[in-house]
Amino acid sequence: MHFAPPSRAASVRDVPGGQELVLADGHTVEADIVICAIGATPATAWLRDGVLSLDPTSGAVLCDDTGFTGMPGIWAAGDCAQWASQASGLRPVGQWQEAVEQAGILSASLTGAAPAPFQEPYFWSEQYDVKIQGAGRISQADEVRVIDGSIETADLLVSYLREGAEVGILGFNRLREVKRWRKQRQVRAADVLVA
Repeated sequence: MHFAPPSRAASVRDVPGGQELVLADGHTVEADIVICAIGATPATAWLRDGVLSLDPTSGAVLCDDTGFTGMPGIWAAGDCAQWASQASGLRPVGQWQEAVEQAGILSASLTGAAPAPFQEPYFWSEQYDVKIQGAGRISQADEVRVIDGSIETADLLVSYLREGAEVGILGFNRLREVKRWRKQRQVRAADVLVA
C-alpha cells in the first residue's frame, strides 16, 4: 500500500490493470484499487470572530458535556460541536451513536431533566464477511496489544491501553468479546456514579 502526497484528486480513470488517479498538481498515481474516504470538517468559519470558543485545529464549537457553549442560550451538537467529557477529555468521535447521545443529553439539558451519561465510544462496520467492532477511547491509546487471533484469519482481538490501563478494544468477527467489554465498562461507570 502506498499513500499519495497530500494533494486533491482531480479525477480517476480506468487504465489497463487498474485505475489511474490524476492529482490536482498534475501528478498521476497508478492503483489496483482506489478508496475514496470522505471526512467531516465543521462549517464554522462564519463563527471565528464571534463570541463562541472554537477548537483551533478542527474549528468545532467547544462545549461542555451538555452541549452548552458557555454563552447563555447557545448550545451546539453534531459535527459542528466538540463536547468535553469528564471521563476522557475532549471526545469527538463522529459516529452515529454519539449523535444520538448528544441529542438526548442536549434535550435533557434544555428541559431541566437529568441527562444520561455518555457511553464509551463505539463503532462497527461490515466489510464483506468481516464484522469490525471497536469500543472505548482507541485514539488515546499509547500501547496496542494483540490479545488473540490474527488479521489473516479475520478473527483478531486487540486491546488498546493508556499508561497500562485498558481504554479500548477492537475486534474482527469478535462480537461477543467486544459486547462483553462494553457491558463491563458500563457496569464500572455505574459503580463510579453510585460511589
